[in-house]
Amino acid sequence: MEDYIPESQEVRLNRRIAKFQREREHFQYLIKKGLHPIDIADQLIHNMFVSMRIGLEKKYPEATPEEIYGKMKAVIENDLKIKNLRRRSCHGRN
Repeated sequence: MEDYIPESQEVRLNRRIAKFQREREHFQYLIKKGLHPIDIADQLIHNMFVSMRIGLEKKYPEATPEEIYGKMKAVIENDLKIKNLRRRSCHGRN
């Protein structure tokens, strides 16, 4: 078994930048193939929800589909609440 060596912030940043560049190139390829950007965004959002559902099913294997969807809804509502709080923040200014 290999020893775990943590990545530096610079290595993670470079890996993330490379990933975004690959994704951007892929999206441009899809647009050239005739897909509309809204269709691409719709597919990305759909894949995000499927990934969230699969992750919650693994985390809570005993949960029913209704409970999983309830947990998904709670995660989304919490995320929206956090975003709304950030938008209203004055950053210490009155």
